[in-house]
Amino acid sequence: MPKGYFFIEIEITDPAAYEVYRTSVPDIIAAHGGRILVRGEDAQPLDGVIPHRRRVIVEFDSCHCRTLNPASKWCRIG
Repeated sequence: MPKGYFFIEIEITDPAAYEVYRTSVPDIIAAHGGRILVRGEDAQPLDGVIPHRRRVIVEFDSCHCRTLNPASKWCRIG
C-alpha cells in the first residue's frame, strides 16, 4: 500500500501559542501512525527569495491517513 505524506508550511505569529501547539502535535501524529520526517525553518533557496516560515513533512504508513483530518483532499484514497 502506498504511503501518505503531509506537508505543512506555517508562519508563526504567536510564539507562545505555537510552543503549546508544537509540544502537542507529535503525540497526535504518532497516534495516527505518522512520524515527522522533516521539521525546521531557515530553508535556503536555490534561486530567488522565499518567505520565512516553519515547514514540516509527516509520513504515514498508508494513504488512509485521512483519519487525522477527514476533510483532507491531499490524501489519495486507494
